[in-house]
Amino acid sequence: MASNQAHSEAAGDLRQFLKELDDENDLLVIKSEVDPEMELAAITRRVYETEEKAPLFENITGRIGKGLF
Repeated sequence: MASNQAHSEAAGDLRQFLKELDDENDLLVIKSEVDPEMELAAITRRVYETEEKAPLFENITGRIGKGLF
């Protein structure tokens, strides 16, 4: 049970973090399909280098369902 509780708390913290980024206009939702091996990594690296908004990818090639797991 402790493991499930830890997952719930972590998910809650991530949701809160994403909400705070969005509230501060520091979140960029990317709805276009991206390849997880090349495009996603390249976009993330570019964002880090330029200190742009944090990307949130909604459509990753090969990903089934929603969520992180």
